[in-house]
Amino acid sequence: EKYPGLKDALDGQPVSSGVERAIWFYRGRILYHLGLYRYAMDFYRRNIPDGESGLGNPYQRSSRQALAHLFFRVEAFRRAETELGRLYDELTEVLDPDLRFVADVLQYRATLSSICLVHDLPFSEASGMPLDVDATEHFAAEALSISEAAGDREGVSWAHAGLAFAAEARQNC
Repeated sequence: EKYPGLKDALDGQPVSSGVERAIWFYRGRILYHLGLYRYAMDFYRRNIPDGESGLGNPYQRSSRQALAHLFFRVEAFRRAETELGRLYDELTEVLDPDLRFVADVLQYRATLSSICLVHDLPFSEASGMPLDVDATEHFAAEALSISEAAGDREGVSWAHAGLAFAAEARQNC
C-alpha cells in the first residue's frame, strides 16, 4: 500500500504523524502559491520541531527546502543559507538520498555563494553577502555531475548557470 496512513485518515481513525506532516507541507505549498509567504512558512515550520536534528521524513526534508526557497524569494539570503547548510550537512547521513533533491540543494548553495553578483535592490541583503567564487564552482560542479547522471535537463541548465556566474566573477576579480 503506497500511502498507509491515508487510509486510516479516511476511515475516521486518528491521523498518523506522516499524514499530518504531508497535510502541513501541502497547506504550506498552497499558501506559497497564493503569495501568502508568512503563513506558508508557519506550516513548513510545523514539520521541523525546534531542536530536531536529522532530515526526517520526505515531508520534513521538503519543508526545509521550501523554507530555504521562501527565504531566498524574500531576499532573506542569510536565513536561506542557514537552512541549506543544515540540509547539506545532514545529507551526508542519508544512505540513499533522492539525487534530484541533493542537486536542488547544491544549486541553491551555488547561487547563494554568488548572489551579490545579481542583486537588484539598493538595500538588498545581497549587497552584504560575501562573494565566494570557489564555493560557487564547487557546488555548481557537484550539481552538474548529479544532474547529468540523473538525466535532469533543468538541473544541468541551472548548474551551468552557476558555473557561468563563477566564471564571470573570476574575470571581475
